Amino acid sequence: MSNHFQQNFKNWTSGNHDVDEFIQKAQLNAKSYKQAIEWIEYDKFEDFEYLAKGGFGTTFKAVWKGGHMYQWNYDYNKFIRDAKKKVALKYLHNSQNITADF
Repeated sequence: MSNHFQQNFKNWTSGNHDVDEFIQKAQLNAKSYKQAIEWIEYDKFEDFEYLAKGGFGTTFKAVWKGGHMYQWNYDYNKFIRDAKKKVALKYLHNSQNITADF
């Protein structure tokens, strides 16, 4: 599984080196798909609804079109996903300046 993630590193970026590095390390250390985190592009969500604004950011609910990983398909060498899942999203204000200390 970690090999699959590592081969995919070149196909995505959060736009922040520290965030990318954090996600990549988490993926390489994940013992199962349940422990893996991933960067999801904004266009993979739909039906956004504002919930609240707080100290560091703004919270929304949305539908994740592709959904989370729930099983590895050995025949196709990819994850099967549980599509159309409701999720909570947090937009972090000034996130382009986030450091590893955050």
